[in-house]
Amino acid sequence: MSSQSTRDRIQKVLDGQQHFPFVLVTGPSDIGKREEVMGVVRERLGQYASLDLLHIRDLTDQIGKPHTFPVKQPSGENKSYQTSDDITYDNIGAREIRDRLSRSPHGDTKIVVIENIERATIAAANALLKHLEEPLPGRYIIATSSSPDDVLQTLHSRALTIQVDPADPRDIVSLLVREYGLSQPQAETLTRLSAGKIIRARTLAGRDDRQKLIDSFESLQQKIHNQKLIPLIQALKTIDQTERPRYRDALIQTGIDAGQYEVVDALTRYEQYRSRNVHAENSLVQLAMDVVASRDML
Repeated sequence: MSSQSTRDRIQKVLDGQQHFPFVLVTGPSDIGKREEVMGVVRERLGQYASLDLLHIRDLTDQIGKPHTFPVKQPSGENKSYQTSDDITYDNIGAREIRDRLSRSPHGDTKIVVIENIERATIAAANALLKHLEEPLPGRYIIATSSSPDDVLQTLHSRALTIQVDPADPRDIVSLLVREYGLSQPQAETLTRLSAGKIIRARTLAGRDDRQKLIDSFESLQQKIHNQKLIPLIQALKTIDQTERPRYRDALIQTGIDAGQYEVVDALTRYEQYRSRNVHAENSLVQLAMDVVASRDML
């Protein structure tokens, strides 16, 4: 579904054209679900956005561990977090949400946005159900989820589900050229490295070392076009382990586009080694040995 269709469907709910107090926006991570939701919500609430909007954030990446959505606000060190933009975020739970929704809005609508609601504990999900069974007028919960199958079924069944599809890569390329001043080839490379995910593409385009990323990936792509599989594996070892999965996925797509299925097979086997908890460097060594052995047998 296009972003405009997503916004239109959410808007219809908030305007009362569809009677759903709970909206679940699903789709892969980093495709802009939260941005779409927050854009519609802030426009709808207008001057009352700071008063009638409660935003339940997912700080998993920032705190370095799963950020569980609890049934009630914890005490002690987990009560609040300092976000990357220097804002103190209270770790609000489902019961506090119910309490806030029970209060009258300052405008005509009160909205709670919950990022990645699959983080909810069973107790938290059940606490939300009590609100959804007898919702008050003008109160809405809009949640996002990258793993809708992990959302409690009784909660999922009460939602209007809106599926958001990844953006067309051509649109991402155009956006990067327009907003970040990149050339067409630069934008195409970063789009491929982002796996066509717009949030990830924006992050890469905003990095100080973006040209280094582009140069290293284009060098790896050239090894595929030249059918240099062993040098490709050796070069992958020089890529930072945190960046390597992004390169691997993008290189697999390059291999498919170029018809280099030996490359695709090799990189897929590397992922299989990693899934068996084989050390990243040992996986590359084993992969190189496999490739050499298979070529010797030809």
